[in-house]
Amino acid sequence: VLGACAALLLVAAARAAGVERPALLAGLGLGAVATGLLRAGFDSGHPADTFLPLLWVLAAVEARRGRVLVAGAIVGLGAGLETWSLLGVAVLVLAPRLRDAVRGAAVAAALAAALFLPFVAAGHFAMGRYDWLVSSRSLVSLVLAPGTAVDWQLRLVQAAVAVAVGVSVARAARGSRHALWLVPLAV
Repeated sequence: VLGACAALLLVAAARAAGVERPALLAGLGLGAVATGLLRAGFDSGHPADTFLPLLWVLAAVEARRGRVLVAGAIVGLGAGLETWSLLGVAVLVLAPRLRDAVRGAAVAAALAAALFLPFVAAGHFAMGRYDWLVSSRSLVSLVLAPGTAVDWQLRLVQAAVAVAVGVSVARAARGSRHALWLVPLAV
């Protein structure tokens, strides 16, 4: 089911980004199968790794059309899968005006907060106490030894860097039709 959902989301993102020719869509699908993109979500147990960047493409399309509230909602609701969905706010910079991007980001933040509000209200919100172990496959392992425990401070630095890179790419590629997939890829 997750593979089928990923395939449908891939086609939706490609079509939203302007890919219409059947041969290109078929090539994209074959490439996604060959690279393991469609399998990654259910093999690793992390469907968000596949779904969220594809949702960011859809959000980028909506932002570019000036529908920043919809784009912000896509990014914010993605936090229901993984909190790092909020990194997708970088695509909002593709909106016609910066003020629109800020409005979309506010919607994303409000919806993400609303998703966690029941846990906060019930007193079962301990997310701030979560620690991660540095993976030997991560870029952070170039600075910190694999297995080192890190907390939210490092995650916030990583998030700031990812969003800054995404915003930079969005500004540089703003007029390009490729910005719709370049920004999510950069993040």
